[in-house]
Amino acid sequence: MANNFRVDVLRRDRSCLYIRVIGDLDGASAYRLLNLIEKDKHSSRKITIDTNALRKVHAFGSDLLETNMRTLKNRGVDIVFIGRFKGTFSYE
Repeated sequence: MANNFRVDVLRRDRSCLYIRVIGDLDGASAYRLLNLIEKDKHSSRKITIDTNALRKVHAFGSDLLETNMRTLKNRGVDIVFIGRFKGTFSYE
């Protein structure tokens, strides 16, 4: 995992899980984020991931996240990316 990667949960309730990701997103970092989402996917109706504090997105991390987000979306989880890297994650 990238040394500078961090996940901050800014809000967690029944209506929303709001996550801010910070640093560089590589493959191990993507798994860390996915594990957090997997644990909370039934607790909140919507998951918002704020990408403004990301410095770099590695291709493997992006691909891994995209593949797994598509699976979560097919299970009915509403996941929205916001911030400057939101266009990097297109899992429609």
